[in-house]
Amino acid sequence: MEDVATESNTVGCRSVFTMLMPSALRMALAGVTLGLAGASGSWKMDLIFGTILLLLLLPLEGLPWILDDAPKPHVKGEPLTPKNFVEVVGDDAIKALQSRCAGFAAAVDDATCRRFLRARKGNLDNAAAALQKSVLWREKVRPGDITADEVQRELATRKGIVHGFDKTGLPIFWVFSGRHIRAERNAQETVKFVLYNLEQAVRTAELRGLEQMCIVVDLSGFSTKSMDYEVIKCLTDILKRHYPERVGKILLWNAPSVFGMSWSIVRNWIDPVTRQKVQFVSGDVLFELVDRAEHPELQVTH
Repeated sequence: MEDVATESNTVGCRSVFTMLMPSALRMALAGVTLGLAGASGSWKMDLIFGTILLLLLLPLEGLPWILDDAPKPHVKGEPLTPKNFVEVVGDDAIKALQSRCAGFAAAVDDATCRRFLRARKGNLDNAAAALQKSVLWREKVRPGDITADEVQRELATRKGIVHGFDKTGLPIFWVFSGRHIRAERNAQETVKFVLYNLEQAVRTAELRGLEQMCIVVDLSGFSTKSMDYEVIKCLTDILKRHYPERVGKILLWNAPSVFGMSWSIVRNWIDPVTRQKVQFVSGDVLFELVDRAEHPELQVTH
């Protein structure tokens, strides 16, 4: 997967455990728990001890239900407009960034510069470094050239598709998480499949004069066999580094209780501004934001 997801040895699919830094006390308790699990002789007790061990290793700040900035369920009638959704970037800043990236003229149009400047909070040095790395990554990976033939096996799973628009006009990238089975996938093919869909969504948005997309993640079939930390970490890195300001909103639909454990880890990999674009929705609340007819698999009766 390295050739798809990285532009240097310092960027890539870092292990989930490098993100977790428990205290000495937690490590001691975790060691005791692990010892008890090994001595239990019962798979049920092993499962209980394993759950306790994972809770001990999770950083406290990773538990979304106790955080003020954690995604809250969408309230009926409440607008879905995250903070800092649009930040004004002046023409002078754009010209300065283009000057810094003069060697990449074909890739530094005004809109691209504006997105990288917004994502880097207006810091010209950071935006220039990020944009140059992203241009090199695109030259190497060529995500815009990925064809359906290259991702046929992933397409056959029907785990993702760009289809329809939300009520604000953003194209929707639908993700059906329950159809992703970690043990059956090839990580590089999965990442390539997601890039194929992201590029489709970007092109669809730009045809409408827009820059962003809506991602709807259907979690109704989610289970532990669907959770894929390796792929998710790669994709959060790719979105952050190469698709800044491309995501307008992320709707997590019908999340089961088991998803809470996974989310407490994944949320730490997402930029705080992007986290504010995440909303948990359930049932028909989704269709206050997306017309039912835009769902790729629901039949609409009149």
